[in-house]
Amino acid sequence: MTERKRLYKSEHDKWVGGVLGGIGDYIDVDPNLLRIGFLVLTLAGIGSTVPLYLLLWFFMPDESDIRTIHEKRYTPPIDDDNNLYEKLKNQ
Repeated sequence: MTERKRLYKSEHDKWVGGVLGGIGDYIDVDPNLLRIGFLVLTLAGIGSTVPLYLLLWFFMPDESDIRTIHEKRYTPPIDDDNNLYEKLKNQ
């Protein structure tokens, strides 16, 4: 099964808040191109770019939060006898 892509703030490719790095990962575009585009739009006087960035910075989850959710969702079940998953695997 293919893992679904998730939108998150990048922790490994960030200059300010990781928003454009995360968007770049999500849409498979070089984040530097997004940064250049963002800068051009901001300097051109498009007034919604900075508030939009700030909103995304606040509301987008961190990359580590997404990994934690994924690990919790796909961790094998554990029972009272230590580890049911190991028992089933060894059968």
